[in-house]
Amino acid sequence: MIGSVDNLRAMHRLGDNCEAHGHQECADEATCSALNRWAASEVDAYQSAIQFEAPIDAVALPADGPNALTPTADLMACAAVNILSVPWTHSGLKRMIWATSSLARLAERGVPADAFVRTHLADRIRRKIALHVAVAWSHFQREGTMDGIPHQAASWLALFERTVGFSSSDSSRSFLDALIAASTGEFRTAVEDWIKSAAIAHIAAWRIDDPLIVSVPVEALAVKGGPEASQWVFDRFTKTYIHEWQNESVAWELSFALASEQTARRSGIDMRWLMERPPSVALSANTLVRQHTLWADEPDLILSGTSESQLMEDILHLIYAKEIRGAQELATEVCSRNPGSFALKRLRAFTLVPTDPSSARMLLLGDQNTSEPWLRTLNLASCAIVVRDYVSAGTYLSELDLSEFLHESAWLWVPSSLQKGHAEVRSYQVDAWVMAARDVLEAGKLSN
Repeated sequence: MIGSVDNLRAMHRLGDNCEAHGHQECADEATCSALNRWAASEVDAYQSAIQFEAPIDAVALPADGPNALTPTADLMACAAVNILSVPWTHSGLKRMIWATSSLARLAERGVPADAFVRTHLADRIRRKIALHVAVAWSHFQREGTMDGIPHQAASWLALFERTVGFSSSDSSRSFLDALIAASTGEFRTAVEDWIKSAAIAHIAAWRIDDPLIVSVPVEALAVKGGPEASQWVFDRFTKTYIHEWQNESVAWELSFALASEQTARRSGIDMRWLMERPPSVALSANTLVRQHTLWADEPDLILSGTSESQLMEDILHLIYAKEIRGAQELATEVCSRNPGSFALKRLRAFTLVPTDPSSARMLLLGDQNTSEPWLRTLNLASCAIVVRDYVSAGTYLSELDLSEFLHESAWLWVPSSLQKGHAEVRSYQVDAWVMAARDVLEAGKLSN
């Protein structure tokens, strides 16, 4: 097909060759040169398009937060990360300021806050609230007291128990039972109604006690181009890989690559913002063909309409929120219900590293199905750091040839936090994690 980047490269080579020989065999030098320039520009566009990487957090922001020069993808990441993170951390005020500032900047670029929060983030907000309701319920069941439960979570727990008649004193129920009840039925409907009607600031604050109820006009739930244009804008600025987009979004992207100004005008988003992510005819055309000709596997729904990948995201969220016990309980129960999932078993091992490194080590060593042995090695080194076995940790690190993993990254335990007993997770490049781990090993050896 003419849109294939390999064909475009071949066309460019032929054009260069024809030009080098003075267009002796070319019937139309002007057309040949124009076609060669077009092929070259399309190859360049493809190369630019595949280099785009959607941020997973707000690390690119300046110290004072989002501003008028912040890229659109970073604004979306900043708003999402802060709204989806728990509001009861020590940085709660900064969280709210950065979230609302990002939403305000997005609105200036034609993306309404209502569209981003009530449409794009709605399902993820609902799932995060369900998670923390289950964590609060489990805490109360285990400890017999509300002490230690943040007031926002306590308010949601009270609504949960009123809505579903699910008592924390019921010892026959498990963490997973609470999570399923919080993810389905009447409580799910209550959360969805709250997302549809509460003021944006109250949604960002996870406020369920006497929230301000507002009337949201339909047009505020999408960019000017409508719901499909909205989905395209959200996909292109929040997902790195175009094959993960919805089909209609890929069609919009092809339209944007072929007729940028007209498509931008139709979407209602200014060209200067859309061009922060370069489009490519070859990339979007090939992806659209792939989506229409290859059978895609249905999501592996394993828990009340939740896929395995979503469950893994939820477990990582709990770890990131320092709800490690909740993450362990969820991982243990979903593994018991889905014994064939090696990915969930690996994640369960990961959750156990800071508190039960011996069990985590046994699970990791027993995993013979991993396609990423380097990741298992890093987690085994983490287990050794927890018990201050710096010799074993060093041995694990020496097994890695870092030149093979320069572009690999993963969510990993922060080495220094494991040593100090207040485990935290962070996204690392492999070489950066190894350097941090070696610093911990050196400091540990000196202190012994």
